[in-house]
Amino acid sequence: EFLLARNEREVWTARKGEPARLFAKLEFGLASMSFRRVADGYVYWDGYSDDPRYKLAWKLAKGAGRIEVPKGRNITSVSANPQGSLIAVSVSSALNIGGRLDAVFVIDAATGQEVWRRTADVWRAEVAFVSETRLAVTIDRWVDVFDVHQGSRERR
Repeated sequence: EFLLARNEREVWTARKGEPARLFAKLEFGLASMSFRRVADGYVYWDGYSDDPRYKLAWKLAKGAGRIEVPKGRNITSVSANPQGSLIAVSVSSALNIGGRLDAVFVIDAATGQEVWRRTADVWRAEVAFVSETRLAVTIDRWVDVFDVHQGSRERR
């Protein structure tokens, strides 16, 4: 099975010997740059936007929803855990002036509520779930792994 992006707003899935079918229709963002498939679901976001608020939307096994990040921040990186229950988001300052607005946070896919946050040392951080609750985050020149339910941390 493979995915095809059409017109940057449609994602199609196809299998050998079967006709392609529409998998996702995006309201914003670009399918080729800001879309992640997670099992039978997906998450997508604004990679670049003229709108003052960047958006993120998801349709995952544990729920569907949409959030907007505060003005002055853009979305740097996104990852969902394999179960489709948690979504990690890294946001950075959209402007090169003023105080640092960078943060990494995790939201519950079922409720859309934030369940974990980190603001220290996460300048333009990349995020990736390495298990259901363990999140790898670039911190300075390191990769730290956090258990988002226990609050513990490992440096690699």
